[in-house]
Amino acid sequence: MKSAGIAALLLTASLTSFSSFAAPPPVEVEGITVAPGATGVINVPGIIRVAVDNPEVITATVDQKAEHVIVTGKKVGKALVLVWIKGDIRKPYAVNVVAGSSSSAPLAAKSDELTLKKGEKRDVAVGAMTRVAVGDPDVCDVTVGAAGHITVTGLKAGQTKMLIWLEGNSRKEFEVTVK
Repeated sequence: MKSAGIAALLLTASLTSFSSFAAPPPVEVEGITVAPGATGVINVPGIIRVAVDNPEVITATVDQKAEHVIVTGKKVGKALVLVWIKGDIRKPYAVNVVAGSSSSAPLAAKSDELTLKKGEKRDVAVGAMTRVAVGDPDVCDVTVGAAGHITVTGLKAGQTKMLIWLEGNSRKEFEVTVK
């Protein structure tokens, strides 16, 4: 009987001493919400690379020129994008793909397809724009022209997304294919 009482006392003492340690503070994770087939943008200066923990739910590509991660929802679910930035710093971003949702930013995307041959240049009228980003700058290059026009040049065979932010806080999305 004495040994059971001593064991209970020791267990109570050890639980009390462990509970006195402070738990680490929760890590704040920024995030975005997109719909399947929709695209969201995470602005991250100094991007080196990204990794996705759940590639069945999202894809993530880096536009290093504009310092954006372009995230596309594939199916409903949750994923984490880990972004490496200069200085070997890793920063997590939560992505929630929800049916019928839009990006967390007040942007409505309209998608168009653009197919080019390698070396081909195409003038595209986009209207009054504020910026442009290309997911894979090795596939195509974009030059901003006058009066709401851009010139897209096919560089190498492949596919990428091109996002154009328009005045009025809307966005136009192109799926660019170079053959």
